[in-house]
Amino acid sequence: MSKSRLCALALITACAFPALARAAPEGAGPAAVVTRHMAAFAAHDVDALMSDYADDVVTVLPDQVIQGKAAMRGWFVQFFANPGPAFKATLDKVEGDVGSTHWIANQGAPGAVQGYDVFVLRGGKIAFQTTVGVGPFAKPN
Repeated sequence: MSKSRLCALALITACAFPALARAAPEGAGPAAVVTRHMAAFAAHDVDALMSDYADDVVTVLPDQVIQGKAAMRGWFVQFFANPGPAFKATLDKVEGDVGSTHWIANQGAPGAVQGYDVFVLRGGKIAFQTTVGVGPFAKPN
């Protein structure tokens, strides 16, 4: 999926769920929340990750939909219990209450994959998240 299609998906999501598009409190905008979230993910800090989510968060992954903070916690506990790929993530875009990251799993290794996470905030908390893998990672020439 191209960056423009991913951004369009985030915009459609924000428009389809107008309650999610409320302004976040000052200091808790998407850049701050997503940056903090990336650090918590890198540290495998489930409590810090959970502090970023709204109680009724909806997360759409390639193979499942997770609804609610308790279910999200369970997913992270299981994900971190099994050694997996190393992730490198960077803040990609921020606009209004929407932020996105670009990530690479196992950069430099055969089979490295890249993708995006898109976050929609409500009241300074992640209310909606989607993760999209966009295919093999290749270094730009």
